[in-house]
Amino acid sequence: MRTTARVEGLESVVRNVSGFQRQLFKEFGGIVLGAADIVRDEAISRAPTGDTGELKSGIISAVTWDKDKSKAFAGAGMDKAKNDVFVKFTKDGKRYYYPASIEYGHGDPKKGERPFLRIALKKKRTAVRKHIASKISALVEVVRP
Repeated sequence: MRTTARVEGLESVVRNVSGFQRQLFKEFGGIVLGAADIVRDEAISRAPTGDTGELKSGIISAVTWDKDKSKAFAGAGMDKAKNDVFVKFTKDGKRYYYPASIEYGHGDPKKGERPFLRIALKKKRTAVRKHIASKISALVEVVRP
């Protein structure tokens, strides 16, 4: 026995899916940057102020794309443009990276580790997922006929 089905409106579905793909690709960098901003803001609030405040002001969020511009990577971390401020030397001439010494506790054994980036990501993981889901859901609504 053989059954035949007729689907009406398939062209419209294909157009909508195609429109959604284009819109998602166009908006994706901003969506993931918004997610990285959530983590950045939390890291800034958790970072110790220190003597100069440079640590807090050096925390940034950014998006990079792969070579094909098909994948966006976003994250929060330290601004490489501030490496001249963050690279320090011990009294005996050893080079170290100040943000890492705070995050992982290298250097001053009295203070120990004071993670701010790792904790920010852990604390905001759910908020990041909700942000991305809500932005993609909003795109679905915009593309829907």
